Amino acid sequence: MQTNKNLVGLAMFIFAVFCGIKNYAQSTRADTNNHPPEVSLNILFGQGQFKWNSLVYYSIAINDKEDGSSEYDEIPVFEVLLKVVYLQDSALLKDYLAGNSMIAQRSLGVLQGDKTSVSTGGLTIMRKSTCFTCHASKGKLIGPSFEMIADRYQYNPDNIKMLTKRVQNGSKGQWGEEQMPPHPGLNDVQTESAVSWILHHGKNDDVYYLAGIKGSFRTREKPEKVTGKEVYLLVASYLDRGVPDVPDTGRYGGDILILRSDE
Repeated sequence: MQTNKNLVGLAMFIFAVFCGIKNYAQSTRADTNNHPPEVSLNILFGQGQFKWNSLVYYSIAINDKEDGSSEYDEIPVFEVLLKVVYLQDSALLKDYLAGNSMIAQRSLGVLQGDKTSVSTGGLTIMRKSTCFTCHASKGKLIGPSFEMIADRYQYNPDNIKMLTKRVQNGSKGQWGEEQMPPHPGLNDVQTESAVSWILHHGKNDDVYYLAGIKGSFRTREKPEKVTGKEVYLLVASYLDRGVPDVPDTGRYGGDILILRSDE
């Protein structure tokens, strides 16, 4: 019972942190005519708990005054992301999200306009491009996963420069016969930011991303030593289209759930 109370308290704390982050992201110029999206994350089974090495089924509902509703297929589904974070101890939730305000913002991946950080702008660019159409965080789709790319290419300026050119110009033969089309709509800064994000974050075994408004993920194998404090932090988010023809006016909406071990 005490564990449940602690998790409720943590959930309230995280929600407060997330609201602060969301407000920060919304403070872009000329956004007064754009309303933030409403995001609702639901787990189909489990009642706030997870089992080891089992599938967790989820759905995300989006309602945005300007963009429309996911119920009527008006939301681009590959721009809706679920961030899945595994933590060995629920006590780490506060540290994970609120070591300081900037770390908390970056941990959720919703900070806009920071072109110098590999933790922020890259994910925003990727969700607005076609990256998640062909690539998954873990596991191969049409193209290699972000994890596979980060495993092959070390995070350094030479690899970032090389991969930036491949993304912009298109490539074939590095990962089989599938061809990656060119991306002329991304400039050098945007492409480098996305590539940097992939190489920096792709190999994190405890964090991954799923695109779309519904799906599932498998929890990890049961550890040899289980404490009952293990949790999954789930963060659903959507960045709307913003004011037409006015850059940097997109607004974020999000929802957070915590799943605890059923041990």
